[in-house]
Amino acid sequence: KGPATISNEGPTPYVVPEPGWVRFGLTAGPRAQAMDVFRKWSACFHGVKSSLVLNSILDHGGLMKPGSVLLDGTKLESTKCAGRQDEVVYTSPTIKYAGLKFYAEPIKFTTAAGVEMRGSIAFQCRQNPTTLEKQGETMEYRREMPGHLEEHCPNVNLAEIEWKTEAERSVIPYGLL
Repeated sequence: KGPATISNEGPTPYVVPEPGWVRFGLTAGPRAQAMDVFRKWSACFHGVKSSLVLNSILDHGGLMKPGSVLLDGTKLESTKCAGRQDEVVYTSPTIKYAGLKFYAEPIKFTTAAGVEMRGSIAFQCRQNPTTLEKQGETMEYRREMPGHLEEHCPNVNLAEIEWKTEAERSVIPYGLL
């Protein structure tokens, strides 16, 4: 338990993930250190819906946009953008949005003890604020589920809840949630 946001974690307030998410640190690499991303770039999140995309991002070392080739040789297609195949990477300043089941579809897994469970996956990233465009949600939540985003995402400006960029190298994952 602690503050909902932290203001000294880059150029935009860092929205702290709520209890229930478990974070595993990833090596950000020398590029991140050289660019001083933890001081100069904004914290953001990206929901993942499949283990193939997860493994491809981990292997690639960064997020991928529609048209990128996955580990199995298939091209990445956007399935959560109302049919659009825009060659952009979407992130959000809050895990409460990027972690919605719509984006971070729960994946079934079996624990070492043999218990079957489901869990959602998201990446915690740093994103260059000079390369992103901020916008309101584009999936019609406000129309289809009035009040849902206001209730679940109180610490962000809903007019800026989606961030997008054509520059996928301007987003560096450093945590797996």
